[in-house]
Amino acid sequence: MKSPLTPDLATSTRAVANVASEGAISQPAVPFSKAQSNNTDAKTAPEEVFSEDLAAAGKIETPLEIDMDEDGVLEPHTLFIDPEDGELWLHSDAQTLSVFLQRKRNKHKKNLSSQVIKLLANIEAASKIIHTGKYGTRGSNNKKKAPTTQERQAAQFQLRQVAVLLQQLNILTNVIMKKQRPPSHQEQLVTRTIGSDVFCEKVVMAPLSILRRDDNIEGSQPVEETVLWNSVKKFAGYKRGHMLNEHLHGPGTNNNLVPISTAFNSTMKTGVERATKDAVNGNNKVVRFEAEALNWGSYPGAFGYPDEKKLPAKFRFKVTQMQLIPGHNYDGSLIQHWQDSTTVIYEDSPDHDIPVDLVKGVVAPVIKKFVPGIYFHPGGKIQLAPTGKNYHLIGNFSINNDHSLLPALALDDPSQLTASFIRESVLTEYEVPNGYEIIYPFPPTQLDYIYKGKIEKYPTQGFTFLVRNIAEHPKLEKEYEGQKQLIIDAEKLQQQQVLDIRQEQERLKREQQEQFRLKKEKEKQQQERQQQNDDYRHNLLGKIRVECRKYESKFGSDGLSRYKEERENCLYYANTEWKGDTDLFDKEEDSLLEPIRSKIVKIKDEILIWEIDLQKKREKIELLKISLNEKINEKFLPEFSDKPLRYFNEKVEEIIDRYSRHWEKSSRTLSADFDELLKSPLENVEVAYNRTNERFSDKISTSAIHEKKTLKSGPFRLSQGEDRERQSQRDRKMEKEPFRLTNASFNVKETKSEHPNPLKRKGSQDNILDTEKVAKQKTESFTWGVSNETTGSSMQIIAPFTLSAEVSSNITNSDNDYVKTVIDEISGTVNYLSENMNVTNDLLIQLKSFLPQFAVNPTAQGKDTILNMLKGLQGIDNEGLIDACISMWESL
Repeated sequence: MKSPLTPDLATSTRAVANVASEGAISQPAVPFSKAQSNNTDAKTAPEEVFSEDLAAAGKIETPLEIDMDEDGVLEPHTLFIDPEDGELWLHSDAQTLSVFLQRKRNKHKKNLSSQVIKLLANIEAASKIIHTGKYGTRGSNNKKKAPTTQERQAAQFQLRQVAVLLQQLNILTNVIMKKQRPPSHQEQLVTRTIGSDVFCEKVVMAPLSILRRDDNIEGSQPVEETVLWNSVKKFAGYKRGHMLNEHLHGPGTNNNLVPISTAFNSTMKTGVERATKDAVNGNNKVVRFEAEALNWGSYPGAFGYPDEKKLPAKFRFKVTQMQLIPGHNYDGSLIQHWQDSTTVIYEDSPDHDIPVDLVKGVVAPVIKKFVPGIYFHPGGKIQLAPTGKNYHLIGNFSINNDHSLLPALALDDPSQLTASFIRESVLTEYEVPNGYEIIYPFPPTQLDYIYKGKIEKYPTQGFTFLVRNIAEHPKLEKEYEGQKQLIIDAEKLQQQQVLDIRQEQERLKREQQEQFRLKKEKEKQQQERQQQNDDYRHNLLGKIRVECRKYESKFGSDGLSRYKEERENCLYYANTEWKGDTDLFDKEEDSLLEPIRSKIVKIKDEILIWEIDLQKKREKIELLKISLNEKINEKFLPEFSDKPLRYFNEKVEEIIDRYSRHWEKSSRTLSADFDELLKSPLENVEVAYNRTNERFSDKISTSAIHEKKTLKSGPFRLSQGEDRERQSQRDRKMEKEPFRLTNASFNVKETKSEHPNPLKRKGSQDNILDTEKVAKQKTESFTWGVSNETTGSSMQIIAPFTLSAEVSSNITNSDNDYVKTVIDEISGTVNYLSENMNVTNDLLIQLKSFLPQFAVNPTAQGKDTILNMLKGLQGIDNEGLIDACISMWESL
């Protein structure tokens, strides 16, 4: 009797194929999925995972010895019940009992005696009793429950009955169809040499059977490497592919290997390898196998690198069934007994698939050129190349897809601006042509463009950059501005006609205008005073900013960021106090700036000291990490197999990462010595080492030739989450200790919020620092908003007017067209302020709603309400647009 195979749900067909035969009788590996020719519906072997109550109950199984592969030798097997559905399974050749019985029927169809047929029927009947629910029940939650003791005893008895019947069936069928097979023989092997590397170019196996090769070479995973494979795997997913599969006696040496993409490896696995293994290992056939790599040197590869191009671009596979030479009564045990036939099992010449699993950061070797135009890339990425001159692109980019915008951008001669598309599946380098420049990124803006004789506005979005002609841009821009001016002049002419009509109407309202003028003069005086204060305040901020910038060169990147943040915080509170001072213009400049200078110098000195300590601490941390890695490799150098080693490495990296963050936060890092700081992490590493040994005790390698492995741990880098946490801590600190000037003339009134909304401040230029503080912008430019003196929490919101049937006596039916024109003008101004100036204001929102209502039902109350709204909006407009609207509205 041959040595029993260890029962295993995942029986290795290579291991079975390499087991020596006795008396040249084949031992075919018959996986359950191959027992019925390519039966894709065959049931898969149950996993060794059960619910807790089922596992506690134990398995229902019984051993038996039968000749399952019909080679004349009994093998030990196990008949057991799948606890999920009651299906019966045979091990160690994992297959369901029903598949095994069906194979018996198919193989012995012509030789089945009545006794065999009866035995088969009895086995199937006994199996059906078990399968239909005698083992376990399902509860109300539809979860399988463990069987009762009575159910287990009944199932065990029935299982033994099936085992007895199977052994009787084995005796009756043991003499039928004992096929003998020849040893596998390599008929031809052609290799190709590239440099110092050797690859398989062609291999022919004739015959190829389930029996081992006559040259005693066994199938194995790749055990040799080549220079070319080590090169191409740096670009994409390439692996050492077997020309003759390892489960078909293919060795893992270079003369049977070719570097192939992982995508093509899948093609081979589901194609030629599946068909051949089904025939040889699954159905015990003898075949002629031929595999050849073609078109070496013409493979495009993922990136087109020279080493990729050296690989074969095509393969050819052919598998034919061999037959015994007729007329000689051969038993088939020798190679000479077999000849090829015309029965083709598999034949194909597939192309070598391009890899799809690319290595991050690899750049295609060919440098391409940008074409002039506007690039939109929501589905693509662009970044500056390390050279600082060219750019790396990957993904999709649309170019010049909207021709109406091109003249407004003044990019190049229109004949050069054609619509096109870039699709880069790999990282590709692009260079800007001579005489051109790239504007990247092109910031979001409102673009004026001419469409059907009118100037329209297009809000450019993100993911945009431009490539334009340096020499042509000024000329094209000037020409386009001339075209715009012609349209603007025409619009002005039309507006003048409207003004002429308005002047005729204004004659009747001169008295009201005179009153308005007097009122306006008074307001103007107040505004001039406010403007003086604002101009003086802006001048103060400009001067102190210039003085502050001279300290920036003293800092590194960490210190500079912190300096800018605290500087802006300081200037924010100074600006707040100055804005509240109505007599600011009358005060001396030095008395206002000196407290700021002192505070900035103090901030500068504190940050310089902090930055020096931070640098020392980081340098020491790097030395600590190096020392820690050395001590770990000295003390805990493991001899693990790959899986335990990966687990141990992960735990070590977590420990180093955790202690790196701890050291950077700790105030004792600089003062403590190395041994004290390393003691705790080394103890944690020892715990991780012991846990690895405990967890993978059965997988620790004890081989004397075990490859030496070292721990891998790169330098620690602070995560973005940690940066955000520290930023948040600094923000909270600044909020708790806001800057206050000591000068007695600075009287900042306390409000409910230390950070007022920058969009609620009076004057379009009042928000020099509010937006910077709220939005955390690290920029030197000012951002304008709306003062809270007009639209703050104390602002009285005008209630919507009530429509009534009362129509103003000043508005007649003949004036309807003029009223509509004025409403359209004011609506356009409101939209402009909302969209182009990024102004958010409650009055603007109400005004947008009230204007259409007034157009439908004009009333005296509605007219007064809208006039009050317009006057309330004067503070947000520095272009005089609201003043013009008020004039037009009062003319009604």
